Formats: sequence, C-alpha cells, structure tokens
Amino acid sequence: MVRLDQPYRNYVVDLLTPQHYPKDGEAPYDDVSWELPANYHLQAIPTADASIRGVALTRLTDAPHPTGRVRGTGPVYLLKDTGQESFLAARYRLADFRNSSRRT
Repeated sequence: MVRLDQPYRNYVVDLLTPQHYPKDGEAPYDDVSWELPANYHLQAIPTADASIRGVALTRLTDAPHPTGRVRGTGPVYLLKDTGQESFLAARYRLADFRNSSRRT
C-alpha cells in the first residue's frame, strides 16, 4: 500500500500510473518509462476508500524474494525478456554457467 497523503505524492503517482502520450504529439524525449507496473508486471489498484487506512500492515524489512519453479525437461531454458532491468543482471550472473550434462 502506498499512501498519497505525503509530500512525494506526485512522484508516487508518476511511478504507479500508466504513461499516455498523445497520438498527435511530439515523440517523448527518450524511450525510458519509470512506470513500475509496466516494468515489473505489477498491478496498481487505486482506491478512494478511506477505510483502507485502518488496515493493519506489516512493514517489509528485507527485499521480497518471490518463489518460482522450473518445470519440464530439455536442453534449453528460455527467459522471456520483457524489458525488466533485472534481466540484465541475470544475464551477467549466468554468463559463465555451464550445464554439466552438456557436451562440448
């Protein structure tokens, strides 16, 4: 939950709402989007319900680590590049990976 009754409200709104460019307008100055839902496949759900402020929340003290799994078999594992910044980090971390069952 991100509250908007804070000094950085406008910045939060920029990060959590889709960017819309006018069809007949000039091209944006760059092709970088700061929109978090698009870059991290998040869903931002705005609400005007004031009772949400009374909901008990648990503060995260560490970065969340989503779980996942790989299913199936085969000689190749493909990662879909959807533009997320962490994909580049994964590419570098896996650069020296060698499959022990792979024939060279």
